[in-house]
Amino acid sequence: MELAVMLRDLLFEPENLGDFDKKYLWAVEKYKEAGVQLTDQEIEALPLFIRLSHSMNIIGSSSIDTDQYISQSENNYWMQLGRKGLKFTMEDWQQ
Repeated sequence: MELAVMLRDLLFEPENLGDFDKKYLWAVEKYKEAGVQLTDQEIEALPLFIRLSHSMNIIGSSSIDTDQYISQSENNYWMQLGRKGLKFTMEDWQQ
């Protein structure tokens, strides 16, 4: 799940979706180079975990009281990032 969150928050750029495949493969390779042994099942499940991670942004920003915790603009940022990421990974990303 940690890798999915990094791919969601650090390597996903809604304005540059064409590079996501390269970033995805790069991140998986870096994990392997660092000695993390990902099973075939983990590699197979990773796209699902990325989708779930984008969903977490939507759920979190939908349920937060923005007056107490974060600004409305930050909340909107996370909501839009989640929506764009989920749309991309469900409709356009061929994994």
